[in-house]
Amino acid sequence: MLLVNAAWDGLSALIESVAAIVVLGERFNDPWKYFGIFLIVAGLFFLRLPVVNEHKFIIPKLFIS
Repeated sequence: MLLVNAAWDGLSALIESVAAIVVLGERFNDPWKYFGIFLIVAGLFFLRLPVVNEHKFIIPKLFIS
C-alpha cells in the first residue's frame, strides 16, 4: 500500500509540473525547484516499480453446481 501511495504521489506531482510547464508556459523562478523535479524522478526510479508483470493473470474457473 505504501509503495502504491508513494508512486501515485510522485507521478501526480511530476505530471502536474510538466503540464504546468508545457501547457501553461510557467517557469520556476528558483533552480532548486528543477532539482526537486529531478529528485521526484530519481525517487520513482528507486521505488523499482515493476513495468512488466512476471506472473500471467489467469481468470479463475467458476464452479457452478
